[in-house]
Amino acid sequence: MAEFWGNYRNLLAFVLLSNAYLVMAAGKEVRVLDIPDERHAALTVERGLYGLFPAENEVFVFSGKTDRFVRIPVNLSAKHRDERFGKLTDQTKFPILDAKYPGDWRGMFESGDRIVLVDSSMLQLLLLRKKDYRTVMSATVPTDILKPAMDRGGEPTTVETARTRKKFLAASRKIFGTKYTGFAEMPGNWMDDGNRNFLLASRVPGFPLLVLGCRKNEDLSCVVSRHCFLEDGNPVAPELVTGVAVSPVDRLIAIGDSSSNTIRLYKFNSCFDVRYSRSVRLPDRLPKLTNIQIDSKGRLWVTTAIPDSFTDSNLFFWEKDQWN
Repeated sequence: MAEFWGNYRNLLAFVLLSNAYLVMAAGKEVRVLDIPDERHAALTVERGLYGLFPAENEVFVFSGKTDRFVRIPVNLSAKHRDERFGKLTDQTKFPILDAKYPGDWRGMFESGDRIVLVDSSMLQLLLLRKKDYRTVMSATVPTDILKPAMDRGGEPTTVETARTRKKFLAASRKIFGTKYTGFAEMPGNWMDDGNRNFLLASRVPGFPLLVLGCRKNEDLSCVVSRHCFLEDGNPVAPELVTGVAVSPVDRLIAIGDSSSNTIRLYKFNSCFDVRYSRSVRLPDRLPKLTNIQIDSKGRLWVTTAIPDSFTDSNLFFWEKDQWN
């Protein structure tokens, strides 16, 4: 009997350790996030979500390869879920019109009284008016003139640039469907090149993190400008890269891994020097991770492929001190 209770205590200790605040994975610490309650979980009119953009008093979500996006009004100072996110009838669907090609819409950014939608397969951009979300114009982003990151010696050589472009284009042509799974704006002081820059999470093998550079005040004048280097001994497999987010205060970037519902955090020193820091993992109860964002208050937002079976939600968030 004593041996039985000894084995029981050992088993119990193992179970508790497995669900502890920190777990170990591949020699790295991984923080397991708390299960979000209903106040941190939103019902949406779309069953599967693949993109999001948290803005002031509203969140925009995308269901991927559809011709619409959804606006959700939010009031996070309220106490109850219906007051925070409203009812399903308060959410508004907007059609995506005038795209040159069928899109896989997963991101957007704001520019004054306009917004720009970002397509994840062909890198189409659609400029819309905020007042009615009607298309003003569209463009396709060139991807064949990117450069490697600048190192301490300055710009890469002509040979290095040519080699990088050749490798990128060859790898890119082998990817059908979604190539770019995440989109996040970089602070202006992270790259001092006079552009408005965004990070792209990429499924192109060998190029998990790219920079999209846009001329200021020219919303659709953008190119894939740089390939950033990740210092990481255990990188996410290309087909599993799922979303990118930026935490400016901490100089952190986050990249999602859909296979393990893990978000890997990196310290951004420069495009040449992006170093792995740590990871956080979604609770086991949540369905497959599809995208991530960090809002201006430091909250971490995620979308999932289907609603979870407890809160019937596919849009979740954690306050900054709950994940960072």
